[in-house]
Amino acid sequence: MDRIFVSYRRSDAGGYARNLVNDLRRRFGNQVFQDVERSRPGDQFKAQIARVLARCDVVVVVIGPDWLARDEHGRRRLDDPDDLLRQEIATALRRDDVAVLPVLVGGAPQPLRTDLPVDLKPLLESTTYRLDEGMQRQGQLDFLVRTIREHIDARSALPAALA
Repeated sequence: MDRIFVSYRRSDAGGYARNLVNDLRRRFGNQVFQDVERSRPGDQFKAQIARVLARCDVVVVVIGPDWLARDEHGRRRLDDPDDLLRQEIATALRRDDVAVLPVLVGGAPQPLRTDLPVDLKPLLESTTYRLDEGMQRQGQLDFLVRTIREHIDARSALPAALA
């Protein structure tokens, strides 16, 4: 079961996301969803993403230095309501029972509230975490893994407590 969904923009943080997914899989096994590995030719991509987002416990939003970049027409992709990254994050933010963890990589600055479309502004109500490369990465990763595990354990404990 996909309990951890990693949301990222390939052109911004694809390599960082790949490293993070590999690290998370070492800790959580096949509970980590990354779109490029699970989508096959002919799959209904948006429906697949919606299904995973409906059942996951944690959404890790990987924010790289070009997360707010503009496309070849000078428009920010994030401003497009049909942008898949925006849809992923907005879907996760509408769920009260999922932890949405913004993670800054590659020296990315935290976006400002004024930088985000209205449906993504709640992302900044969550504590943003930084995952750097270099010597400090392992400690930061260990902390992030503990945080994810706590969210998964808390969500798993809820049905047991209600039973």
